[in-house]
Amino acid sequence: MKKGRERFELNLNKVENLLQQAQKEENPAWWLYQNNARTPLFMLEGLCKLYKKIHNEKVFDKLEAHFKKLEDGIGSIDYFDGFIKEFEPMPKVSSSCKDYILQKRAQATKELNEILQQEGWIGETASRPRKIRKKLKDLDWKKQKKEAYTIAEIYDSEIKEVLAFWDSCNHCFSQMEEQVHEIRRKLRWLSIYPQALQGLIQLIGSEETTDIQKSYLTQNILDSPYNVMPEPGNLVYVLLFVKNNFYALSWMINELGKEKDKGLGIDLLAQAIENTENIPLTYSVLKASEILMSDAYVKEKILAYCTSFCKTYFEAGLLPQLPDAVYEVIGN
Repeated sequence: MKKGRERFELNLNKVENLLQQAQKEENPAWWLYQNNARTPLFMLEGLCKLYKKIHNEKVFDKLEAHFKKLEDGIGSIDYFDGFIKEFEPMPKVSSSCKDYILQKRAQATKELNEILQQEGWIGETASRPRKIRKKLKDLDWKKQKKEAYTIAEIYDSEIKEVLAFWDSCNHCFSQMEEQVHEIRRKLRWLSIYPQALQGLIQLIGSEETTDIQKSYLTQNILDSPYNVMPEPGNLVYVLLFVKNNFYALSWMINELGKEKDKGLGIDLLAQAIENTENIPLTYSVLKASEILMSDAYVKEKILAYCTSFCKTYFEAGLLPQLPDAVYEVIGN
């Protein structure tokens, strides 16, 4: 079996095993969320994003849509559940707002359960995994050398897309979802691909660690399991990435995520206030900001902070210097 197909099979097996266990449960969607089914779905989605640029774009576009629908469904449950846990101990968040978000979580869970049944992921006639395997089997997978060099080119292209997006923001964020969240999504895929590619990407040390690189080497980043690359095994070709620059990328994703979550929390609570207290959204946002952050205008400060550290990162030029080379592993 070719390496590309093996990568899909590895994560598809994980998803299928989870689905088989989930269908025994009263609430399969909730069980999948509780048991981290989102991670292998992320891997499959990332592989589709890469391989549609290598193989049959139409096939991988369809597969990506299937995986993304499940991953988005679990992500929606995660979104509401995370804020339920955050808001629960806060006396300033009204019980009506908490109930509103609980109802949103229940609706997200219901919708995912319907998708699981209607699209053949679970149930007596579950056929979706089998259909996906057939499509994967019928593809003309590339040889290792061609695949490695093509993925290196894709990385170069996607890095340029991130830089172009930053330019389109005029190096200054004014919108949370459309700009901060979007640039994080683009950066995050560059970090997800290495785990999904199962050893194709390896990290190499720099000759020296610059002062700007040192600022990203926090203990949290150094200890992250996502920054440990899978072993290359019997791969003949691997892509080498500069370790410190990969750590910097990881720091950026983490920091943008923390700030993005603050903004999303304000937005969700504002939506709850608007719907339960009949307060216009503009004023609901100010009230939510005051409740959560003791600052009615904190969203502007979040955007300013994200702008500040993104400027530092992009001006340092660490992202274009992330990929080093395609390397032939002697002896494999």
